[in-house]
Amino acid sequence: CVSIVVVLFACSRAPKQYNFSQGFSEIKTIEIVEGVSEKDAVRGNFDDIVVLASIPQEDWSRFMADFKAVKCKSYWGDPAYYLEGRMIKITYKDGGIELLHKSAGFYYRFNEDGIGRFKLRFFDDDQFEQLIEMYLDEFGTGKQ
Repeated sequence: CVSIVVVLFACSRAPKQYNFSQGFSEIKTIEIVEGVSEKDAVRGNFDDIVVLASIPQEDWSRFMADFKAVKCKSYWGDPAYYLEGRMIKITYKDGGIELLHKSAGFYYRFNEDGIGRFKLRFFDDDQFEQLIEMYLDEFGTGKQ
């Protein structure tokens, strides 16, 4: 029983704010997307992504503040191999991409060999979905 508690404790930490991989000034785009698998993303294949909304630059500060209010935990287990549903995609000026899904946050920065690296987080499902809905209502395809 003691070992089970230790294993569960080691897999996640207390809720905290999400820290973006790069600074605000390094952002190129923020989008709400659907339809990419983690396996494809690790290889840099984002061809199947459907962009549901692009957040205008003048709204990035508000978006970042709203997103930081979503509770998250660090995850120390094996990564997910397939992400379904809606995600937030932040593209950085240096080519790095941060994909944020309610069950995991991944950061990819591809080096010369095309290899991606990632960090793992998971978010409060309800808060994450409410944030997605709020921004889709405001900036979803055909609403801008």
